[in-house]
Amino acid sequence: MGIESQTFTCISSFSDSRRTNKVELRCRGKVHIADIGDSSGTHIQYLNELYDHIESFSVNLDETAVEKIKAKGLKAICSRAEDLSKSNMEVDLFLSFEMLEYLHDPVNLLRSISEN
Repeated sequence: MGIESQTFTCISSFSDSRRTNKVELRCRGKVHIADIGDSSGTHIQYLNELYDHIESFSVNLDETAVEKIKAKGLKAICSRAEDLSKSNMEVDLFLSFEMLEYLHDPVNLLRSISEN
């Protein structure tokens, strides 16, 4: 079975199948995804429905958003994005949609993610 057979077909906002394929080939098993600043769980819900080898969770500072995501049966934690690197959570891929512009120091977050 070649790499071609492992190619994903992604739709909507996840249209770049090459990136997804690279993550799968690198991880060789469960792919751990953190969606930083997620307020509804939509992205991880979409990914969970597409792929069975994904373990994902949302990260948000707003407790109401976290409870809303958990009510959908999804994993979510209430935490500052900048503090995520201090945890022992295994993360292979970070998602962040329309969130960086709200951070006081986005460079610090990106640096801590790259070191994780």
